Amino acid sequence: MWKYEIGLNLQCSLVVGDLDDDGNLEIVIGNFYNGMYAFNGEDGSILWEYKVRISGVSCTPALGDINNDGILDVIIVNNAEFLCALNGKNESILWNTTKITYHCGSSPALVDVDNDNRLEIIVGLEA
Repeated sequence: MWKYEIGLNLQCSLVVGDLDDDGNLEIVIGNFYNGMYAFNGEDGSILWEYKVRISGVSCTPALGDINNDGILDVIIVNNAEFLCALNGKNESILWNTTKITYHCGSSPALVDVDNDNRLEIIVGLEA
């Protein structure tokens, strides 16, 4: 059993997945002021920490292999018109955008909408 204090203003749920392909689950959670954390589920050590530069994380992230490399990716949205995809193993940025014109009103959903064997990202926006 372990614990880690990530600070105040937790506005999203955690997600669980094998980010580093070691057969063990990691825990990913965001904090409105500090960004996104990935923890080793076995001992609580930090796998990585990503600082969101525009605003903190206000929606639960999504996990999925969006670039078909066999590694789970982490999709982050927040209420500052920011959408970002991180490599789940090492937090490197796959891509990001600030071109969303409305505040994100939901957590991202990942689904292969057009049956092309690639996940699409769906996000609800506040109008």
